[in-house]
Amino acid sequence: MKKKWLSASMLLLALTLVLSACGGSKNSSDDGKTAAGGGSSSGGSGDKVTIKMMHLWPDGSNSAQNKLAKQIISEYEQANPNVKIETEVLENEQYKNKLKVLSASNSLPDVGFTWAAGFLEPYV
Repeated sequence: MKKKWLSASMLLLALTLVLSACGGSKNSSDDGKTAAGGGSSSGGSGDKVTIKMMHLWPDGSNSAQNKLAKQIISEYEQANPNVKIETEVLENEQYKNKLKVLSASNSLPDVGFTWAAGFLEPYV
């Protein structure tokens, strides 16, 4: 039970940090530039932004983490109506393989979750 709670807390913390960093400021001067994830940004607070997110908590085998991720994303999108988070959910091995392919093609998602230290070395 303690391990589940810790996992859920870490997910919440990670999503909060990542999504709050995407909030931007109202005094932006990025007129006409493309925002991360392909959304268009012209500096105003009403501009639509799309964030691509990938995680490895499919419903069923990791239903607690999946439910928590959906809840956090939903709450964030409600609080930030100009932000749309496109989520791709994969099984563990599919996730690892897709990260390799996306990294090689320079098409990684804006937000992703991964394992610590050693796994990330080839991507940094």
